[in-house]
Amino acid sequence: MPDKKILIIDDDSINIFALSAFLVPMGYKCTAALSGVQCLKILSGRPHFDYILMDIMMPEMDGIETIKQIRKIVTYKNTKIVVITADDSSITRLKSITAGANAVLNKPVDTEKLEKFLN
Repeated sequence: MPDKKILIIDDDSINIFALSAFLVPMGYKCTAALSGVQCLKILSGRPHFDYILMDIMMPEMDGIETIKQIRKIVTYKNTKIVVITADDSSITRLKSITAGANAVLNKPVDTEKLEKFLN
């Protein structure tokens, strides 16, 4: 069982619940943030996360801008970031990767693809 920590950022608590319900039984420790701003507050405390799962469409600060801000924090420069989005356009994919995401998965999440990325 992996002993890895994941930060899930999504403004929809149902998505956070669904991802956590999939990941926790596999041994992942999940922390949630409901916005990009809340995510950055959590990360400013310098906790260790092995992965970040990021929604794109959020109020206040979208996922693209949040990823850019995360990549400015030295501690998280190489942390794996997976964008999870309902917007499956190639523009969103390109913007996500350009901002610093390592992968982009569409909602509903293909759990096999997510598991493959996390291993």
